[in-house]
This record gives sequence, C-alpha cells and structure tokens, in this order.
Amino acid sequence: MYGILFMHLYVPFNVQKWPQNASIPEYVYLTAFGLVAWIYLIITQIAIKELLHFQQFTNRHFIIWTIVELLFLSLLMMFLFGDLKLNLLHEYWLAFKLTLLVGVIPYSGVILYFKLLEKNKTTISTNHLVKITDSNSDLKLVVDNSQLLLLKSADNYVEIYYLKDGQVKKELVRTTLKILEQQLSSQPIKRCQRSYMVNINRVAVIQKNSQGYIIELNGYDQPIPVSKNYKQYFVNLLNNQDSQ
Repeated sequence: MYGILFMHLYVPFNVQKWPQNASIPEYVYLTAFGLVAWIYLIITQIAIKELLHFQQFTNRHFIIWTIVELLFLSLLMMFLFGDLKLNLLHEYWLAFKLTLLVGVIPYSGVILYFKLLEKNKTTISTNHLVKITDSNSDLKLVVDNSQLLLLKSADNYVEIYYLKDGQVKKELVRTTLKILEQQLSSQPIKRCQRSYMVNINRVAVIQKNSQGYIIELNGYDQPIPVSKNYKQYFVNLLNNQDSQ
C-alpha cells in the first residue's frame, strides 16, 4: 500500500513519462508499478523463503537477500514498464532508482521488525537458563531452571545439584552462596538456610521435625533444612500454590 500511495503522491523521477504506451492512463500505470512490487515481495519474502527453508536469517544474509531482491525487481520493472528500444543500462538504472526509492521505508520497517523479533526470541530462549560462574566470573555451568534442584555451600565451593536425563548430577564450583544469590536474583532459586538455596518451583513439602523445618523437592530424595528466618516464606509459597 505504501508503494502505491507513494507513486501517486510524489510521482518520483517523472516516472509518469517512462512508459512509451500513451494509451495507458497514468493512474493505472502508477498503480500497476506499486502492485507489481508488492506481489513480487510477497513471493520472495514468503513463498521462496518457505520453499528454500530459509527460516532464520543472519543480518548478513538479510542484506544480501535484500540487494538481490532489489536487483531482480528492478530488472522486472524495466521489462514491464521500460522502453527496451532505448539504452538498456539507462532504463535499468531508472528502474533501480524507482524500486529503491519506493522500497526504502517498507524495507526499513521489515528490518526493524526482524530486529525486534530476533531480540524477543533471544530473550524468550535464554531467560529460562541458569548460568553459574565461579569466583573469577568464568562460566562453569548452564542449566535449564526447571532442571536445577538446589545449591549447597561447601567451604569455598558450592555444590550444584541438577537433573540430567532424569538423574541427579552434582557440579562443584569455586564460589560462594552469597555471590550466587546475587547472580541468580531473577531466577526461582531462593535461599532457605545459611548453606542452602533451592528451586522454589520444585518445592513439594515443608514440614517440621525434631531438628526444625525441612523441605522436600520433587526429583531429589534428601530433605533440605529450612531456618526459621525463611520458614514463613516457603509456607506462604505452598499456600499460594494450593490456592491456584
């Protein structure tokens, strides 16, 4: 629609003088120019990409694809609307200028759309990952937060317990629970005791025994101690889950 309106409103490069067939009304010609470009882009952007299974483009691929599209669309416009009896190079250059001018805003919009889509996909695809780094900020473990069970302090190390292929695995990382608590503040990993942090999405039971309160996690068969300072948080957590 933009291309058709642009052609009618601005008539760039005296394009109404381009066709040699005077029997073609100007409004028909200008509309046809915009429609051809629109149909062409639908074919190249949807049909051909689907046929060739081009589902994900890098920025470089998108730029190359766009340039090739413009070159071929210019060639198509020259054959449909240009005068092939004149200098072909001049006719092609005029067709290319028109095609480029009409396509600047739509292509800019497409580029912006794909950028936002890519950013959104990246956020969606990574915000469920828990990244564990050591005291030197070196990445040691990346695990889906749904598979992470608990973190346990062990002197100058932290034991990371998680599920892999249905089995409980343990990774030892040189860091402190305090550092990881800050790093993972946006994740559903919360402290329940001085030496423990647990995945609150895996909390199944909180109960009192002779030593105090304990937590049981889905997928982990050992009880986790809960200090009095954190007990009410987990009680409220389970109450909220039951009410939903």
